[in-house]
Amino acid sequence: MKKFLKLFFFSLLFFLLTVTSGVCFADGPQPPGPPGGHGLTENQGPFDAPVGNGLMILIVLAIVYGGFLFYKTWKKITNENPGKIIVTN
Repeated sequence: MKKFLKLFFFSLLFFLLTVTSGVCFADGPQPPGPPGGHGLTENQGPFDAPVGNGLMILIVLAIVYGGFLFYKTWKKITNENPGKIIVTN
């Protein structure tokens, strides 16, 4: 009886997942396109998007985060071994 219930619930679960996956991933109607003539003269993409300042901010934040992790690790190592110089090869 226990094997039968396991098989029954597994089959039921598999069937429900198979049926609902088709419903969940069904495609709806396509959204309408952008109105004609947007941009300067015609349909234009973001070719002149300024990314230089954002890229510099991202790099600076990554360096600061790396420095913070290094400081946190260094502090943990020096607190565990006070007065010792640790050299690893």
